[in-house]
Amino acid sequence: MTIVVTTASRLGITVVGDRAITRPESDGPQIFHAKKVWYSPAANVALAFWGNAYYPGTSLEQWAGQFTASIERSETASSVAQRLADSMNATLEPTGRLWSDLRRGVHVSGYENALPVVLHVHTGDPNIVHHALRVHRDFPDIHGGGPENHRRNLDAGARVQLRNGAHELFVTVAILAEESRPQLSRFLRAPVPAPTLSGQASFDAAIVRFAAEVIRSSNQPQIVSTELDVVAFTDTGLDREACAQPCNAPERQQPPSAFVAAQ
Repeated sequence: MTIVVTTASRLGITVVGDRAITRPESDGPQIFHAKKVWYSPAANVALAFWGNAYYPGTSLEQWAGQFTASIERSETASSVAQRLADSMNATLEPTGRLWSDLRRGVHVSGYENALPVVLHVHTGDPNIVHHALRVHRDFPDIHGGGPENHRRNLDAGARVQLRNGAHELFVTVAILAEESRPQLSRFLRAPVPAPTLSGQASFDAAIVRFAAEVIRSSNQPQIVSTELDVVAFTDTGLDREACAQPCNAPERQQPPSAFVAAQ
C-alpha cells in the first residue's frame, strides 16, 4: 500500500509519497521501502508511482530511476507521460500477467505553456475494466474543464489534487485537517498552511504522516510509511527550500528485485 499525493496551485506543484511497499505473505504482509517520487530537473517534471510494484528482473526503484534519468530537456509532461505508458506496457505485457493483477498508476506533473498540468498514467477504473496503461489528462482536461478554465480556477486560488493508494484514508484525514484549519490558524496567529509552496508541501506531508500514524495506532502493519519523499517546483524549476526538510528520510530497505506488491 502507499499514499501518493500531487497538488497543483498558482504557487506551484508539490508531490508527496510515502516509501512503504507491501508484499503479501501467508503469515502477514512484509513491508519494504522504496522511493516512489521522482523529479527530472532536465524537463522540470515529477513522477509519483503507486499500485503494484512488480517489474520483471528489476525493482520499482531501479526501473523508475532509470526512466527518470532518460527524460530529456526537450520533453513535456505530456510526452513524458506517453513515453512512460509505452515503456511500462512494453515491460509488463510480455509477462502475460492480467492487468487486474498489475493494477498501478503514475502521476506525471509539470508545466505546459506556464500552466501546471497533472496527468495520470494508469490501468483503468478498477470497478469497470483493467487495461494496458494509458495517459489520462486529469488536469487540465478531464477534471479541469480545459486549459483556460483550469488556468482561471488556479488564478482564483483553487488547488487541484490527485491522490492514490490508500486514498480513502488520506481523504478522511484530510477532511479533518481542512475542518481544523480555521482553529489552527487562530491559535498560531498565522494561516495554516502558509500561502507558500513550502506551506502547501508541508501540509500535504503532515496529512500523509498523520495517516501513517493512524495506522500505527491501530496496531496494524505499517502499509503507509512515515518516511516520505517530497518534491516541490514551479515553472522555473525545483524549489529546494520547499522540499528540503520533508525530503530528508532515513535509509531504506531494498525489496527483492522482482515481486508482486499489494496495492
